Amino acid sequence: MAFGSAFPSPNVRITCYGTYEAREEAFRERLGALVPRMHLGAGTFWQDINRIGFARVPADTAWITSNPADCLAFGTARQVLAGALAKAGMAGEPAPDGIRATALAFGLQTQLDQPVASLSGGETVKLALAKAHVAAAASRHLVIASPFSWLSGDNDALFVKLLDRYAGLGQQVEVFALDGEDCRKPMAGFGAAPLAFDLVTDRLSLTLGPSFVLSASPARVTVPPLRLNLDSPCLLTGSNGQGKSLMAKVICGAIPCRGQAAIRSGAGRGAARLLFQDVLHQGLMRSLGDIARSLGPQYSDRAWEIYTDLCATRDANPDLQSPATLLGLKQMLTAVRLAASPAALVLDEPDWGLSRSAALALVQRIIEVAHGLAVPVLMISHKPWWSLVAASQIRVSRTPLATDGRNAGFEIFLER
Repeated sequence: MAFGSAFPSPNVRITCYGTYEAREEAFRERLGALVPRMHLGAGTFWQDINRIGFARVPADTAWITSNPADCLAFGTARQVLAGALAKAGMAGEPAPDGIRATALAFGLQTQLDQPVASLSGGETVKLALAKAHVAAAASRHLVIASPFSWLSGDNDALFVKLLDRYAGLGQQVEVFALDGEDCRKPMAGFGAAPLAFDLVTDRLSLTLGPSFVLSASPARVTVPPLRLNLDSPCLLTGSNGQGKSLMAKVICGAIPCRGQAAIRSGAGRGAARLLFQDVLHQGLMRSLGDIARSLGPQYSDRAWEIYTDLCATRDANPDLQSPATLLGLKQMLTAVRLAASPAALVLDEPDWGLSRSAALALVQRIIEVAHGLAVPVLMISHKPWWSLVAASQIRVSRTPLATDGRNAGFEIFLER
């Protein structure tokens, strides 16, 4: 799918940028400085927050930010849709049928009472699309940043549904994208020598409590026992909401579980280390120097050496106190994780915030450096970009568990 061929409507204007920073600045300017800049450090972020009250955002403009969670102000999907319906004037007190119908149209019927913070990236962007679809009744413009960074290919129709809604009303849509982000063509592999490792699960289960579904019993998640002999780089793929990122957090020991989930590799056994899709929140607006020192002084020099190695394709930034670019932030967060000699490195949607060419260059260099340290790399992505880069693949899917009417839950399957 490509923007130009799929959306020929004159009401849809698409502008592509080479970097996250250029795209964000243009998007921010279009919204009257409404969006605070996390990538320029804490000082700039709080200055922008203080100025938001003076931002002049057109009242008739709807928008979706590059991280869709940033444009969802309420706690649950139901509340987000209820607020959107009320604002659009579709009802004084939004009718439950209107909420249910919208949720059904965007595949969110089972997530209505799930906190927004616990939605997957794909589910979050579906909710943002649904909110914007409702807002069309009270808007004249829609502004979107990088819609395909979070949405899997089988959900592209939802984006088309949104554009059709605005086009049918004769309203303008502006898309601020990164170069090549809409391309569905696999990237050519670069011939990295594979690195063998094992993924092992045994009697693995976890509980997702009230933070996952409000007003419901805790949801139980199980994973069948398995031992997979894999080669790095390994691709974990699957549609939105199937449990890819959840499994990554379990494998990396980021959430509590029962049973075993471990990587066994030449670098060691046990927990892997994870690079989030949304690295801006993971970076916590720290300088590169602060991130390099985050594991303690015994690792900081090693982290700097690995960072410099990861920057081999460009000039390394010698001033570690200066604000990082998104690319530099990803490189330093990766370096710190590799400095700890993890059993594996997991990259969740590594192309987020990068053009297609920059994403390929970054992932290629990470794999080269990690393999040199005997650390296997697992990539999580719904995009077909990485299918030829990967030496092995795991398909992630989930099915509901049989319930007794009191307890929601699902089983996650990992299949080669």
